[in-house]
Amino acid sequence: MPAPKPRHIGLSLGMIDSLSDGLGEFSTQLCERIAKAAPAWRDKNIHFHLHMPQRWHGRFGDNVSYLTTSKLQ
Repeated sequence: MPAPKPRHIGLSLGMIDSLSDGLGEFSTQLCERIAKAAPAWRDKNIHFHLHMPQRWHGRFGDNVSYLTTSKLQ
């Protein structure tokens, strides 16, 4: 049986400035949980991508990928 077609799920955090207050804390909690669950989803050929400022790349580990936001977006 062929592998299912890969699915990609993106979560955009926009130009979030801080991960430690208000929306930043909510985003941090959400991204930590997504990163923790990502290996099990990857087994089902579902991949998660976090769209956020470059300075936060890698913050949630290697189980998710990162896309850089731009002020032009």
